[in-house]
Amino acid sequence: MQLVAGRECGDCTVCCTVAPIRTPMLVKGPNTACPHCVAAGCGIYETRPIECRESFCGWRARPELDAQWRPDISGVLILAEHDAPPPLAGRPGLKFVLVGDDAPLRTDRFIGYVSALIRREVPVALSVQGPPGHWPVKTFLNQPLTPAIRRMDTDAIRQELERQAAMLRNGAFERADL
Repeated sequence: MQLVAGRECGDCTVCCTVAPIRTPMLVKGPNTACPHCVAAGCGIYETRPIECRESFCGWRARPELDAQWRPDISGVLILAEHDAPPPLAGRPGLKFVLVGDDAPLRTDRFIGYVSALIRREVPVALSVQGPPGHWPVKTFLNQPLTPAIRRMDTDAIRQELERQAAMLRNGAFERADL
């Protein structure tokens, strides 16, 4: 993965909580703080697991995203998505993980970026975190958002995003038995 030159995680440690890890060195459930995460970042940075070394969020890799998209600032962790349903199956996509409340869904920044991706037929998923130690849930947004995007109806897009997030939050979260 090609990273944007000069773009560093800084104080952001969102992935240190969101990502599950299962290695001989570390077992950590999803939406659970890593025991090695300290105020300055990773306390075992030089010896961190390979999953941590090779995993980067979309903000680090996508040059079109400005500083406001850093996960701890935006409230959204952007990850690669590879299991889109037909007719988008097989295409690389993006998953937008809400790491807090639904406020990011109401921003013009989020609506504009997601709409542009969907117009280009990039698979786009929305994910919400479950309780600590539970798997997140996700849904693909392409089909439900396309009619409002074609009409350029920002209010309808916003309403559908909020509806999709509420549906996810009201669903069942499966316990992650690592």
